Amino acid sequence: KTGTILTASPHPDAEKLLVLSVSCGDVDENDDTTSTPRTVVAGLAGVCTPEDLVGKRTLVICNLKLAKMWGIESTVMMLVAVALEDAKIQLVELPVRIEDGELIYFEGVKPFDFGEGGVVGGGGLPMLKSKKAVKVWDRVKAWF
Repeated sequence: KTGTILTASPHPDAEKLLVLSVSCGDVDENDDTTSTPRTVVAGLAGVCTPEDLVGKRTLVICNLKLAKMWGIESTVMMLVAVALEDAKIQLVELPVRIEDGELIYFEGVKPFDFGEGGVVGGGGLPMLKSKKAVKVWDRVKAWF
C-alpha cells in the first residue's frame, strides 16, 4: 500500500532504529473515518534523519505479523531500495497525487482477486510470517 510518514523519531533504546507513524489509509469501519496511523520501527537511523522522513510518501507492507523491536510494536514494514551506483539505501518515494492506502501492482502483472480475507480463492490476504525453512518469497512467488 501507499502511505505517508507523519512523524519520525529516534528509538529510545536502539541507536540504529527510528520509530515512525505512517498513515496507511486505514478506515475505521464504525464511522468511515481514517483511523490511527500505524507504527513502523525501521533501521534507517544511519541512512536518513527523522526530519528528512516526515511528509514523505512511500510504500508499506501492511499484512505482516506484528513484531516487537526493542520493546516497540511495529505493525507495518516500509520498502526501501538500494542504488546500484553506490549501494546506498533509499526510501521509495511516491508522487503526492497517490492517496494513502492505494494498493500498488507491478506493471504487466495482473492483480489477484483475493476475495474474502485476501487469500487467492477467498479467505483473505495471508499473513506473511516467517517459518523456519520457508522464505516469504517462496510462499508468494506463485502469485506472480
